[in-house]
Amino acid sequence: MTNSPDTCALSSSFFDSNQKYPHQVSPHITVNMPTGGCMCGNVRYEVQGDMEAQILCHCYDCRKISGTTYSTNALHGKDGFKILQGTPKEHKKTADSGNNITSFFCGDCGTTMWRESDSYTGKMIIKVYPQVYMAGRPC
Repeated sequence: MTNSPDTCALSSSFFDSNQKYPHQVSPHITVNMPTGGCMCGNVRYEVQGDMEAQILCHCYDCRKISGTTYSTNALHGKDGFKILQGTPKEHKKTADSGNNITSFFCGDCGTTMWRESDSYTGKMIIKVYPQVYMAGRPC
């Protein structure tokens, strides 16, 4: 199964003023994203079920990870997430918001694949890179 931008249907965004740094959340997202992983392919994961939201985060960490003004993230429950291959490394820290956050990344290529935060208990904050939408297609 391949993914394309056509498989993503977003509803309207809103601004969450409860966060220290602004981010936009699009609830009721439908993304056909069955698998993902790091850039080198040593860590692979599978996601089952619908994404709960797409988050465009502008916090300092997300800007640093993405190398641009925001990071595109998909919010998903942990119960539908499974690591298929490899063992990601973890980096834990206290974010500028005061929340504890753990980043999961590939120890070989350094790709941050997902994060977990106190502000989204029981959820995965999956980093959405172009290869997520283009699974099975060459770069």
